[in-house]
Amino acid sequence: MSDAERTLGLDEMHAAMASWGGELAVGFLPFKGDIEDGGRMQRPTTAWAEEYATSHHAALVDAHACCAGQAGLVLADDPGHLTAAGNFAAGAAIAAHVLALGLR
Repeated sequence: MSDAERTLGLDEMHAAMASWGGELAVGFLPFKGDIEDGGRMQRPTTAWAEEYATSHHAALVDAHACCAGQAGLVLADDPGHLTAAGNFAAGAAIAAHVLALGLR
């Protein structure tokens, strides 16, 4: 997906959410390296997401390190995606950030 496609998709969500007072947050889910190494992997979309969040006054929710060192959170046959447990752990971390930011 190109940056232009990402921008278009988030712009459409932002417009739809504005109709009911919702707020947009942009975020990072953990990748295999984040979980296994406990670090913050750099990825091609990091700079784009940070710029989009700033220019659109959207919260930036970073869940890179939410699940560091936890086993069984990445699909063995598809390491680019999280297992159900991984999605649950990342979702819980993101929910905590969203609640702390007071987003609706």
